[in-house]
Amino acid sequence: MKKFVFTNEKYQELKEKEDERLKLNMKNVDKEIDMAAAALHALDEKFNSERSVFESACKHGVAAGELASYQGYFEFLQDRRKDATREMEALLDRKRTLTEALLRVNNELRVLEEMRQEQYQAYCKEVAAEEAKELDTHMAFTIIERAV
Repeated sequence: MKKFVFTNEKYQELKEKEDERLKLNMKNVDKEIDMAAAALHALDEKFNSERSVFESACKHGVAAGELASYQGYFEFLQDRRKDATREMEALLDRKRTLTEALLRVNNELRVLEEMRQEQYQAYCKEVAAEEAKELDTHMAFTIIERAV
């Protein structure tokens, strides 16, 4: 009796490996997003705390040179925040791309599994037909032997 062989076995294995790779990439991107969000939050806190210090200093009077230093530092912090925001947007775009790819691969795997089930059912019917044929042949020989 022949063994069941799924015709798309190698393709399914390839898609399963791709699914695992995409899930690992998604996990890594999620970690990077968490780190980028923490960095963005830290920059916001730093900016707010420095602004509070600046506002407090302004109440007591600030020299022109010190004011220029604060302005330069605030511009530096805002530039870093813009960079961090761009990085976060890039990571979120990457996550969207991975999500789409993961959905596509999962749909392909689902279709492949349905194909496997259909082929297995056809295989089972074929095996049952072969067994029935062998049983009929055996019964026919048994009847002939008894008749002789």
